[in-house]
This record gives sequence, C-alpha cells and structure tokens, in this order.
Amino acid sequence: MKRMAPAKLKVELEQRKLRGERLRCARELVVPNRSEFARLIGVDTSTIRKFEDGERNLSAALLDQVTHSLRITVKYIMHGDLDGVDQWLVKQLLKTCPERLFADNSDKDGRDGTFRRAKAPDAFSLGYTELG
Repeated sequence: MKRMAPAKLKVELEQRKLRGERLRCARELVVPNRSEFARLIGVDTSTIRKFEDGERNLSAALLDQVTHSLRITVKYIMHGDLDGVDQWLVKQLLKTCPERLFADNSDKDGRDGTFRRAKAPDAFSLGYTELG
C-alpha cells in the first residue's frame, strides 16, 4: 500500500469524516435506526457505523446502494452537492445538518478545473421560496 504524506493523509481523514457525517445526516432523516438501515441494504451495522464515523470508505457498489436507498447522490456524499437529492430531503438536511457539510455549488474556476467552495447554499438559492 502506498503511504501518504502526513498533510495529505490529514486532509483525506477530514474528508472521510465529512462523507460519514453527510451519510449520517441523510440516514437519520430517512431511516433513523442504523441497524434497520444496515439490514435494508444487506450489511452489518458496524459497516454503516464505521463509514459514518469516518473509519472506512464504502465500496462503489455499496455506495450506490446507500445513495439509492436514501434518495441522495454520490455527489452529495463526496462533496456536499445537493443537486439531484430528493427535494423533501434537501429541505430537511438544510434544517437539521451543519452548514459545513454542504458545497456552495459554484462553477469551475476555469483555469485549473477545481471547484471553489465558499459557503453552504441557502434554501432560496436552491429554488425554495419557503422553509418548513
């Protein structure tokens, strides 16, 4: 296994924790019981716990199952992008989850192709006229 530089490893671990927190926020809204959700997608409860706690990554196949079951997208899990997420769930996520979990959905920079992320979107920028 290739070793990462300490700074790169730290960033990867922080990103893994954010991905887990995003999953936990969505899962708690759709299927509050972790054991029930694990049973629903056919994995052990510890698999979901380890992903939500940032201790491991999910395989592509399991990530697909999770996103389909929760009506979210891979882009939401990976980057906090709410495009394509179930509209009811978007409203609930914006009400209950920390802002730091969401991307700002900005355009590419144009020079190096990286995305700028400044702040979480508000409900109005996502096309909602009322919260609640």
